[in-house]
Amino acid sequence: MIQTLAAVVLVTVISTGMAAGSEARLKHSEFRESVQAEVAVSGSVLVGAHSTDIASGRDVGRIKIPSFAGNSSEVCLSVVTRDGVYMARNTYVLPNDESQAPVALPYTHSKSLKLLSNYNQDQVAISVLEGDCDAPEKRVILPAQSPDATDSIFLMVNGLGATDVFVRLGPSLDESTCKPLIDDKSVVFDFLCEIALPDAEASGHHELLIGRERFGRELPEAKMLLYVGLN
Repeated sequence: MIQTLAAVVLVTVISTGMAAGSEARLKHSEFRESVQAEVAVSGSVLVGAHSTDIASGRDVGRIKIPSFAGNSSEVCLSVVTRDGVYMARNTYVLPNDESQAPVALPYTHSKSLKLLSNYNQDQVAISVLEGDCDAPEKRVILPAQSPDATDSIFLMVNGLGATDVFVRLGPSLDESTCKPLIDDKSVVFDFLCEIALPDAEASGHHELLIGRERFGRELPEAKMLLYVGLN
């Protein structure tokens, strides 16, 4: 029997003339992060989703999310390194701003910025969920893309024992095979997937499928909705 995991991913294509935007605030006074030698393996298939202009751990200081008509005034930002040494989950309260400009999620309270700067693009996963981190919704928000970003996004996937992972966005787009990350650092996620975004005019929901196989045997697939919108 095939088990399906459902979620909604929200993506906004940002134009070059976008406004500077506003800033969210931390819900709690303490910035919640940990650095540990002994790591716990994530049980989620999709660990991170962000644009290609997030080049390394140095870029956590410029994470912005697109304005969106969500059901919550809060979002949960998760940053985790592939080796599991660093993990952070913090709830941000979104401003009551009707400007439709991107909203920054400041990372200045972190005490681990120097550590994160040592991690490359395929070693850091960033995920933004709608709602409080204690009870987040299954809707993932892709951080806003800069004008210099390519028309594709990165997905950090935990294969959970899979030898092959592939992704497909919408029935009309080609299937993409994910790159395995095979080394002793692959604890929290072990596949990097790059998929093309639909045309900017194709605003709306698109089905995203993450398929997994182990030596040719199908494993439970993950399905979610990718929402593409325009600012």
